[in-house]
Amino acid sequence: MIKLIVSDIDGTLIDDDLNISPKLQATVERLKAQNIFFTLATGRMFSSALPFAQKLKVNIPIITYNGALIQDTQQGTQLFSKKISPPVARLILQTCKTNNWYVQCYIDDKLYVANDCAYARQYSSLAGVPFYTLGDDFFNLSLPQDKMLIIAEPEQLTAIQAQLVSLAGEEICFTSSKSKFIECVHRDVNKGVAIKKLADYLNVDLDEVMAVGDSFNDVEMLKTAGLGIAMGNAPTPVKNIAKAITSSNQDDGLAVSIEKYVFNYNKRI
Repeated sequence: MIKLIVSDIDGTLIDDDLNISPKLQATVERLKAQNIFFTLATGRMFSSALPFAQKLKVNIPIITYNGALIQDTQQGTQLFSKKISPPVARLILQTCKTNNWYVQCYIDDKLYVANDCAYARQYSSLAGVPFYTLGDDFFNLSLPQDKMLIIAEPEQLTAIQAQLVSLAGEEICFTSSKSKFIECVHRDVNKGVAIKKLADYLNVDLDEVMAVGDSFNDVEMLKTAGLGIAMGNAPTPVKNIAKAITSSNQDDGLAVSIEKYVFNYNKRI
């Protein structure tokens, strides 16, 4: 039986207009009535993910920054945190400055950028959080960071990531949740590691965990969970590693998968 469901947010929990459907809200309520845990695992920062958790009344820790921070939604207690070290962060910052690549940083759950620009505004709108501009001081930041994000056009990302991997590949885990993103976290961090920690905290076996996601930063989570489900809108490589595929985020794929693999299963036993 499934005892814990972990859902990605963008492209999974929410539709393309960033909304949670009434059907999914009702489905999560049914999970609570059956004492089944439900939580979120996202690349978003904690403050960006929290409104979704609050809307669904999630009362256990949520996984944010691709697993770099696991934090309680009610008391704010941190279950786990792993940050990028200042020397490695500065190396990435200086490399981005030299190459004129856009990069943003997350420090103490705040979003920092060098200058106000289209990428910063677009991300701020998507995430529902403000950004803080630091000018040239941004590239000399010497603080631990939860995550760093490079944004560029899709055709540029392969070359950018290859250069970053050659510089910091032993210290950084590089992944992506969207076609314009390169997400950088500590090498020991990913959503798969995070759900292991959360399941242990909740005294749930990994075989009893169902994880649902749609992008490359969900791959480790889908592999780690007893039941890893890819959304219908996921790219083919993500679908290929999943144990099952549901419908898209526009067609309530998360609610559909819960109905099929949790509620219908429970009816049979």
